[in-house]
Amino acid sequence: IVLRVAAFKRDTTALSGSLFTNRDRLHRNDGGNGNTDDFGNFAVALDLIQLEALPEFHFHAAYMFQQAGDGDTSDQNAYVLGANWEKKVGENAVYQIVTEWAHSDGALGYGDAVSADGASQDDFTIAAGGTWYEKWTAAIGYSLRDIEDPIGGDVETAAFHASAGYFFHEGWLAEVAYLAIQEDGNDSQTLGLKLSREFEWGGK
Repeated sequence: IVLRVAAFKRDTTALSGSLFTNRDRLHRNDGGNGNTDDFGNFAVALDLIQLEALPEFHFHAAYMFQQAGDGDTSDQNAYVLGANWEKKVGENAVYQIVTEWAHSDGALGYGDAVSADGASQDDFTIAAGGTWYEKWTAAIGYSLRDIEDPIGGDVETAAFHASAGYFFHEGWLAEVAYLAIQEDGNDSQTLGLKLSREFEWGGK
C-alpha cells in the first residue's frame, strides 16, 4: 500500500514558458485552477500493489482539489480510479490490461484545468490491452471523453487505436498503428508507420 499527499500551486517562474511550443510564461492574473498564491491545492493518491490475494493487479485511486484562480468561477474537484493487470509467462511473453476512469467538476481538463461553471463535468474513460511475445508487440485501446458544459456546449469524443510491431536486427522496432477518432459526428482516421531503435547507455 502506497499513500502519497502533495500540496502545490502552478509555476509562474520563467520555467513555465516553453522554447519549443507556443506557450508563454504563466502569470497569476492569467487565472486557471491551481494558479494561486498559496499552496491551497492538493492531491491524494492511494496505490495497492502486489496484494497477496491479487499479485498480478495494481489498483489506483486519487483525488485532486484546485482552487479557482483570478477571474475563475469555480474550484475543481477531480477523481480517478484505475486498475492494471499484468501477467508474465516465462521469459518471452507479457500480457497487460489497463482500465481507468477520471472525473472533474468545476473545471475542464486536469493538468492545466480551465475553470468552468460549477455545473460543468468532464469524464474520461479508457480501456486498453497489450502484449509482448518474443519479438512481437501488439496493443489495442478505446477511450471516451464526455464533457457536459452548460455554457460552451456538450462534447463527446471517442477514440480507438490498434498497433502491432516487430523487433528485428539489433534492437530495431518496426510498428504500424491505426487511430480512429469520432467527435460530435466528425470522423477521422490515421494510419502510421514507425521505425525506432533502442540504445543502452552505461551499465554492464
